[in-house]
Amino acid sequence: MKRFYGSILAVFLPILVLASLALEREIDLRSGKVLILPITGYDPRDLLSGHFLRFQIDPRYSEVQCDQDSNASSLSTVGETGVKLQSSEYGSCVCFENREPESYEAKYIADCSPSEREILKCWTYIKGNCKYNRFEYPFRKYFIPEDKAKEWDAKLRQPGAKVQLRMQEDGSGLIEKIIWPDVSGQ
Repeated sequence: MKRFYGSILAVFLPILVLASLALEREIDLRSGKVLILPITGYDPRDLLSGHFLRFQIDPRYSEVQCDQDSNASSLSTVGETGVKLQSSEYGSCVCFENREPESYEAKYIADCSPSEREILKCWTYIKGNCKYNRFEYPFRKYFIPEDKAKEWDAKLRQPGAKVQLRMQEDGSGLIEKIIWPDVSGQ
């Protein structure tokens, strides 16, 4: 009798775990705010080998200067040495004012605390890292089926592709889909 229950458990436990992971992903996709950002660059080697599309957010959004006073938040403190102190608790982020923002609306915040985001009127934000005075987004690759690689390569060569993100309250998010430019005018 123990073997019978053990075998039932062995069959249904992986199914339940996978179902819970799928449900968690679906809940994440349904909750949160939609943010749409333009894509400018991609790595064709990854795409043609299948599986993942590695892309780059438009440089006007991703090359936000991390150390400029004009983009720094008003509540950042300056230490005795004159160097800005960043909050280790909240980290840095880029704040957006609406669903499909213009590049000038992207604001870097060194201390991404709730009070800072409220001052800058952040509709949503993306947590990331500053490297070499450039904000690096955590979203860089998107899974695609291998049989769609050539089709996607042709589409990405046309300007105007965008990535649709589903952002959570904590600054993390998921890539929902790639939005292709309207080709009906051709």
